[in-house]
Amino acid sequence: VNGTWPLARLPPRPKCGQTVKIRIKPVNDPLVLTVSSRLFVGEGSSVNLTSTQLRATDSDTTPANLRFTVTEPPLIGGLFRRPDLEQAISDFTQEDIDNGRIVFHHTLGQPLHGKIKVEVTDGSYVKTSDMIITTQALSIHFNTTAYQAVTVSAIEGQPAGLAILH
Repeated sequence: VNGTWPLARLPPRPKCGQTVKIRIKPVNDPLVLTVSSRLFVGEGSSVNLTSTQLRATDSDTTPANLRFTVTEPPLIGGLFRRPDLEQAISDFTQEDIDNGRIVFHHTLGQPLHGKIKVEVTDGSYVKTSDMIITTQALSIHFNTTAYQAVTVSAIEGQPAGLAILH
């Protein structure tokens, strides 16, 4: 433990080797929540939620104990925890995010923009934030009469996952 604390009630003349009892009163610092401005996902596809997009930190709480709750679920898709990608979730931890277990899946045919509202707690403090979801549509139309090789490549600067065919 680093730091300097005033000592009260020391013996008037402490002796060398004398034991002094010190009681440290813990301080629960507020947690810090960082949310990126947007989560990009291909239309009808999935993307891992990363700590670059959503991150809670607290110096006295482990990632496993930083608990997120979805207070306003996305209307354009859902959050899922790997390996179960069938059941949408409403709670997860920072540890889940750090280990790549949280996935957002856009439901095909739903609007291309939406938001998720989450709150996070360390057991004492609660912070709330919105995450904006932007879906990128990728439409490819082919008009050919013969079997021909087709290559589709990602456009530089676009979110990963938009190029599907090669």
